Amino acid sequence: MTPARHFERAQVVITGVVEAIESVDSAAGAVKATVRVEREWKQAPTGPVTVFTDGTCAVPLAHGQRYLLYLQPLSPSTYATDRCSGSAPVGSSQRALRWLQRRASSGPITPAPSASAASPTQIR
Repeated sequence: MTPARHFERAQVVITGVVEAIESVDSAAGAVKATVRVEREWKQAPTGPVTVFTDGTCAVPLAHGQRYLLYLQPLSPSTYATDRCSGSAPVGSSQRALRWLQRRASSGPITPAPSASAASPTQIR
């Protein structure tokens, strides 16, 4: 999938650093991480966010590492992601980051949509 398609499908797109990580279900490969947002590309969450990933497409999150994350809200400040959505370490995301720098605007910080938001607002 292209960076444009990943961007279109995600409600929130950020780059950030994993500050804490814990296993939620080791059998399913489920982890929960606290991520400090470094840059918002689409819908800016406020403060650190909690990110869940699991299953065969789980993002291999590691403490202290930087990631480009394409997120779907579960609740305010809590999101889900996976590799299939385009999320990956920043070092593996150079093509997508170049696209974001050319096409997307980080713009002013605006609150991220809630999990019940009917139609997300896109920042471009």
